[in-house]
Amino acid sequence: MKKIRIFALSAAFATTLSVFPMLVSGDEAIYNSEEDPLVSLSYINEVITPAYDEKIDELTETVNELLQSVSDLTDALEDSEAKVSELEAAIGTPSESALGQYEVVYLKKGAKLLAETPCEIILRSGSAIAVSITVNGLNNVTDGSELLNAADIPLFNQLLVPRGGDGRGIQITSEDAYIMVRGDYSVVE
Repeated sequence: MKKIRIFALSAAFATTLSVFPMLVSGDEAIYNSEEDPLVSLSYINEVITPAYDEKIDELTETVNELLQSVSDLTDALEDSEAKVSELEAAIGTPSESALGQYEVVYLKKGAKLLAETPCEIILRSGSAIAVSITVNGLNNVTDGSELLNAADIPLFNQLLVPRGGDGRGIQITSEDAYIMVRGDYSVVE
């Protein structure tokens, strides 16, 4: 606020200095207030400066209100983040594969991929067999068949494990294999 006052006063002083030589030089150019009205320092001090001060006070009040709004929103955001953290701790954070995206998994010979939740499995390279310790096997959605324990898994077929946690999955029989999985799983070496 002081900078603006100093600037206004400097502008008024500079204007006065630029006209002053004409007033005292005795040249024919004598100041005539009707042709070229000057703004006096008293006008700046009594009219312009208070108007600027009033506008500056209004803008300062607006800025303070906006800063308070930002502070309130920041507090609300922190509260929301705390609640999200509490909920995540209570129910757990879902994995990317549980959110509907396939995850690419690389496995070596003998490794088993077992479904922990309902799960989709696609064998992309290598060879594997079905693992099922129950009467039910893996559902081959691509051709509509059921793959029982130790059945060969065809490449690029979509397999479905409708219930996780019951020991169903696949076991790699080649040196290595790439598998796409959607759902929660565990790997047993």
